[in-house]
Amino acid sequence: KGATRAEREAMKVVDSLEKLAGPLQDFWKQFLDRLPSGWVADGQTDSQVDREVLARFVVDQLALRLATGTHDISGVPPREVGSGLQSLLDLELRRYAAETTGSPLFLAIEEPEVFLHPSAQRYLGRMFADERLAARSLVSSHSPLVLEEARFEQVALVRDHVVHQPRGIDGDRAAINSWLMSGRGAEVFFARSVLLVEGPGDRALFEALRRRLARYDKTGSIDHCYVVDVGANSQFAPWLKLVRAYSPPAFSWLGVLDSDSVNEVRDAVSHAGLHFSARQTGELDAVKAAIEANDLGACEAAARRLAKLAVGETPLLLAPGDLEYVMTSRLSNATATSLGTAVSLSASTAMEMAERLGTKHRVGGKAVEGPNKKPWIRRHIGQEVPATELDEFVIGVLERWLTGAGDSKAARLAIAAFKSGR
Repeated sequence: KGATRAEREAMKVVDSLEKLAGPLQDFWKQFLDRLPSGWVADGQTDSQVDREVLARFVVDQLALRLATGTHDISGVPPREVGSGLQSLLDLELRRYAAETTGSPLFLAIEEPEVFLHPSAQRYLGRMFADERLAARSLVSSHSPLVLEEARFEQVALVRDHVVHQPRGIDGDRAAINSWLMSGRGAEVFFARSVLLVEGPGDRALFEALRRRLARYDKTGSIDHCYVVDVGANSQFAPWLKLVRAYSPPAFSWLGVLDSDSVNEVRDAVSHAGLHFSARQTGELDAVKAAIEANDLGACEAAARRLAKLAVGETPLLLAPGDLEYVMTSRLSNATATSLGTAVSLSASTAMEMAERLGTKHRVGGKAVEGPNKKPWIRRHIGQEVPATELDEFVIGVLERWLTGAGDSKAARLAIAAFKSGR
């Protein structure tokens, strides 16, 4: 196809250098003519300058420097910047070479986020998610920041050398799943056991308890547990579809709603393509009837029976009341008073604390005026409530949640140690 412009310019430089050797060539010819006849038959001069040698010489004379801030404004060699930035430089160099030469490029990169600032991880995620590069790259990552820049259909999960592929889904569902896996939702994909709760206060409570339980879990399974608030009792269906969207299944999961969510939990199960067992359906009917009759005792009893899941039953539970009631129902007066003082709530009994937090599980079925639903208060309760004063429903949720990331025996041992403090 002929030489490129750059190649022609390089050839001109080579020709110029060869011309510089002209006087030497003339000298050599004249000098040889001075020698006695018969001693030298001939003499030649050859130029050893070519484009490759010239290019190497020029590159060797270049001093490449980078400045990453005011602290090194004079610049440092690329080899002296951080490992993360060096990785970016290497990646961009390979992309540049492929784009400018037209050569085929397929990138297989392991954990490109290592040593990178979160902002740079986001940049990487956007770059690899771009369609122009996504079709020519395979990236393994442990970073939620990289993941959340991608689209759901681009993400496969690998657990214990098993690849879990996203199932075939339509465009709307893919878009919804992509939205769910942004922000905190991205961490779901790195968990083994996912707990779905209604709101940020619920998440704050269970996350605080998870961190406390970690001290007693000898297997490390607790670090593979994650809790996500879905937003409201009517928003469980999209999350159920997400955690069930991989083949083979990639997550163990458990959902917890307030007892006044019978209709919502049924809708979620129907929309997610799940079903309740006959036993579960009967207990849900009992909870609903008890709420309509304002029979608090019957509501609690039915919800606690519902929480005793059998193998194969859909793992969606109703709290025996609401979470405000459940997390305070077994508090001693002394604990209620100390917790109330710590969070500026006037309470001296378990019921008073539940009411200040906004429980509707009380006579009349309505919360008191001006309830305090701040998530940090729930977190404080989760951090400070004695394990022996936690409702057995909460203990059961923790045990099942932990079992999903490991095994039932280890979970029971961790829970027993948590309750005993040893």
